[in-house]
Amino acid sequence: GAAPTTNGVLNSTNILALNIASDNDGTASYFSVGTNRTSASGGTELIRIQEDGNVGIGTASPGQKLVVQGTAGVNNDRRTLVDLYDDTAFGAGVGPGITFFAKHNSGGSFDNMAYIKGYKENATDGNTSGALALGTRANGGNPTDRLTILSSGNVGIGTTSPGAVLDVV
Repeated sequence: GAAPTTNGVLNSTNILALNIASDNDGTASYFSVGTNRTSASGGTELIRIQEDGNVGIGTASPGQKLVVQGTAGVNNDRRTLVDLYDDTAFGAGVGPGITFFAKHNSGGSFDNMAYIKGYKENATDGNTSGALALGTRANGGNPTDRLTILSSGNVGIGTTSPGAVLDVV
């Protein structure tokens, strides 16, 4: 399509701008939020939602449904671009995760096939021991933890409570 033309820019004293752009043939339209913009260009684009549904944070050309690009924050030896928080009341097993869904039949129904979760190991107030689990789902079954890494460093395959550095069940 043709180069996008600005259909509207809403700007608040060159601090935050909302931009809606379209090439008028539906091939390059997008919505963006940026800072210090006075028109469709200039300033810094913070987030973009393209007409194909792709969302970019820190990029103006997301090639997937969600692209997060930027300089990772550093905390000790951990480099982080995305933080996930679970605000459920603290307790054993509480923590955020990512679930992977896929179509499982010709009718197009989705179901969870696998997951990654980080969670609090215990219900002790102030104790920050955390674990990581990877899970999968067998046909006809429920999603189940398959690999667990505890705060002690013990790794379990087929067990959620490994009693050794490597515990395979």
